[in-house]
Amino acid sequence: MLTLPAYLSTDCVGIVHVASNVSFSTDTAQVVKDALLGTLNILRTASMGSPSVKRFVLTSSTIALGMPGGDKELGANDWNDDAVELAEGLSEKDERKGKMSYASSKVQAEKAAWDYIHQNKFVSLSLSSLRAFFLIMLSLLSFDSK
Repeated sequence: MLTLPAYLSTDCVGIVHVASNVSFSTDTAQVVKDALLGTLNILRTASMGSPSVKRFVLTSSTIALGMPGGDKELGANDWNDDAVELAEGLSEKDERKGKMSYASSKVQAEKAAWDYIHQNKFVSLSLSSLRAFFLIMLSLLSFDSK
């Protein structure tokens, strides 16, 4: 488990988890493993590492809901199980393999986060999932005006 730095353990009230393996590698097992470990490690640390942390926001993706182009209205309880099956079943040479590996990782990481919250009733952390279609994160670094 990760350890929160001292300044976060007393002053941090929320964590936004934006990291993900976006290599689009055809190694589905590795892409999914990276997503699961990253999400669960930071979620466990946030839930047990500091009583001041009350909110955890997970950036997911609309691909976790379902495949693009369908006419079905999708909601919070829908999952793209087709992507998980495709990622595991496609050959390494199939051009869709990398995209399906990514999609599978988003589905499995988000499911794991919700499972963790539901199975650990002691956790007083609020989980929110942002299922964005496209997300561009700007650097939070401060720039020297000189």
